[in-house]
Amino acid sequence: MINEGDVVKCAYTKKTYKTDKAVSVSEYDVVYPISVVSQAYIPFLDEQQGVFIKGDADLNGLVELADLVAVAKNVLSDSAFPLKNSVAYKNADMNDDGNVDGLDVSALIENQLGKGKKEPSPEPANNGETVELTANIKPVSIQTAKPDSKFENSQIDFAVSLLQNSVLEDKNTLVSPYSVSQALAMTANGADGNTLDEMMKVIGGGMDISKFNKQMAGYKNAQPNNDRCKLVTANSIWYTNDTKRFVADQDFLLTDKSYYDAQIFSAPLDSNTVKDVNSWVSKRTDEMIPSIIDKFEDNSIMTLVNAVTFDAKWMCPYYNSNDSKDFFTAFDGKKQDAQTLSEMSYMPYLEDKEA
Repeated sequence: MINEGDVVKCAYTKKTYKTDKAVSVSEYDVVYPISVVSQAYIPFLDEQQGVFIKGDADLNGLVELADLVAVAKNVLSDSAFPLKNSVAYKNADMNDDGNVDGLDVSALIENQLGKGKKEPSPEPANNGETVELTANIKPVSIQTAKPDSKFENSQIDFAVSLLQNSVLEDKNTLVSPYSVSQALAMTANGADGNTLDEMMKVIGGGMDISKFNKQMAGYKNAQPNNDRCKLVTANSIWYTNDTKRFVADQDFLLTDKSYYDAQIFSAPLDSNTVKDVNSWVSKRTDEMIPSIIDKFEDNSIMTLVNAVTFDAKWMCPYYNSNDSKDFFTAFDGKKQDAQTLSEMSYMPYLEDKEA
């Protein structure tokens, strides 16, 4: 029995959590989160293995003949010899079809004949393909918050600062502070200590990251998405599937999935992944941005991508009578003919000593 307030260790993330309700557990209980309440994981069994390893049906960290026997008994005896828990069942489901059957027995036989007792890497396998893991990361129930004045001011300050530091002389500059803020916020959820503090000073005016996440989620959820105005935000995380180089922190993935609705991908980060990322961006921007990345550096281990689609009708539509030819003055002072839309009205604007 795990009581409310007990501190338990998660064998999956290797971290401790305080439970927020009492639950009955036994040695056969699931060892990954079976319930998420107020962002607390319950229950976790300290003594169990929490990493999914394909073929490891007896949860001893190895794929061997004993696993083949256990899966075969489970199939032939119609669960008279049940697998220990759902992690064991998932490990035994070699082809990920949701069932443990003869196909999985055949796969384990092939594993034993072809690979001996070599232990495969934890999911996902390094097979040179992009694998979406979003479904494996179950988002927690979160509380969003309406952006307060501190949040709003921090975003205005960040937007102005970003533009000031992005302008290149003799070149046009177009940036999306909201898009950059989303990407940096997701990154900040993987930071700690001074790094986290410095990042929050930049994007949140020094706000606490948990409070910032709630308000950013509330800000995102309040965006319009209708026939007249569409502002849609999409986020994704792409990290290397080479587990010898890097293993993603599950808390980081869970937080970004829950607050930023991030899709999670494991990939080789090669030229094929470049195509996958660009395809993802193109689809989520209604093909307005067909390409965003050219290549990954050799030492790349993770890329966070944000895509924003804005498509809206004019609040006060322009008609043909507003369409005229005029001249446009470029940054260098040169004038050129341009097709313009024009109107006469009084509009508010901001002014400082620079402009």
